[in-house]
Amino acid sequence: MAKVTVGGTEYEVPEMNFAALERAWPFVEQAMLAQDPMKGVAAGICIIAAGLVEADHFDKTQFGIEPDEILGDEQTFDRVVYFLKRKIKAKEIEGIRKSVDQINQEAGLEPIPGEGEPAVPDQETQSHSTETAPTSSQSSSPQDTKEEVGSE
Repeated sequence: MAKVTVGGTEYEVPEMNFAALERAWPFVEQAMLAQDPMKGVAAGICIIAAGLVEADHFDKTQFGIEPDEILGDEQTFDRVVYFLKRKIKAKEIEGIRKSVDQINQEAGLEPIPGEGEPAVPDQETQSHSTETAPTSSQSSSPQDTKEEVGSE
């Protein structure tokens, strides 16, 4: 279970069920690969919101939604995202990234450090010495390069 602090309040994001993963899926790649740090954090907030909204004991009143408000699933999700974005402080952004990493690990979307990694790198990942590495050429022709390597 990931914990995240937003606006000074700590929230527990349970391990994602399928509904949460399906809701978060469009944002997972954005959060992991975004070059723009703001887009990555915004996607991370959406992942966290998906986990919160789809949790078994979701309480919409914790996110500024009145108990008698009748909202659809998408409206509820959008309201939780907006609530989190309005409450998060700049100093809490790093916590968002860490929580998203933990959520992704729990969901099996990225390897847990130390698990699934080879103990000894295979020959493909080891750096080549100058004795065994093929020589490079300054030729700009793709055909010349193929002939040097010995393929056509």
